[in-house]
Amino acid sequence: MPLRAHLLPDAPARTELLDTKCAPVKLRVCWPPQAEPREQEGRAGPWSARQAAEGGGTGLATRSVGFGLPDVFLAGDCPADQVLGWCREQPLLLEVHDRTALPDPPDLTLIRAAASGQEGGPPPPGPQDEGYVCAVARISLLDLARCATRTAFCAPLAPHTTVRSA
Repeated sequence: MPLRAHLLPDAPARTELLDTKCAPVKLRVCWPPQAEPREQEGRAGPWSARQAAEGGGTGLATRSVGFGLPDVFLAGDCPADQVLGWCREQPLLLEVHDRTALPDPPDLTLIRAAASGQEGGPPPPGPQDEGYVCAVARISLLDLARCATRTAFCAPLAPHTTVRSA
């Protein structure tokens, strides 16, 4: 079953910034614990303004995002006891990345200066891992450990960041 994230807010950013300065919304699935995380791009719906609770002005703008591909894990590739242990002890971790900034275009004056052999300018900035901001849902897989063949869930998304100063 494809996943959907509902009521993703724009705050503290503005909708225009999220639409023009950020990469498309992505879903990152992190399970089982030792596996490489898998990502898929989502299809964002339109923004809808919500009324503020007090004052009558506009409040948050929200949107829903659909992720069209189901994520499949072939449990038969691992020992059954190991998979059952993961289902009991490790929740399914879903990350919705909707605020990943697009990289700034390169500074052409620095590139031209480097190509012509001029010195004295500031060195070009190197790659920086500044961390990320996303929304996270942790979903228990205990039903699968209890031999359920299917599980449905509706979990709230919580803000999450790896940025040190946040």
